[in-house]
Amino acid sequence: MMPAPTDIFVVNEECEKLPKKQQELFHSLTAKYVYIWKRCKPDWGVAMSFLTKRVKAPDLDDWRKLVHLMDYIKADGDRPLILSADGGDLTWYVDSAFAVHANGRSHTGGFLRMKKGAAISICDNNNLIK
Repeated sequence: MMPAPTDIFVVNEECEKLPKKQQELFHSLTAKYVYIWKRCKPDWGVAMSFLTKRVKAPDLDDWRKLVHLMDYIKADGDRPLILSADGGDLTWYVDSAFAVHANGRSHTGGFLRMKKGAAISICDNNNLIK
């Protein structure tokens, strides 16, 4: 089972919109899943990328896709996120510039490269981590 159904990017313009209460629930669940997705479940990326763009006016088809993700979470919820470097080289690349913007703000970026190719990117623009 995959986090996103095979028709994830198919939008049916004729599909009935969700009732107001269910729209609010859709938005709430999607926001909660974004928090988990960004921190420990990167495999949800495709599904979350689509669902976050549909929160303003979700329809029954979008609800079905959210339910598909919830079924995946229920079936796969105990699988941990494992990052490994397999020993060897860890290399940090850092770039920063202080007080270079007109408002006196700075920006910083960092990148961690591991031997197997896994990477972590950190960016701090105007003191906001993204």
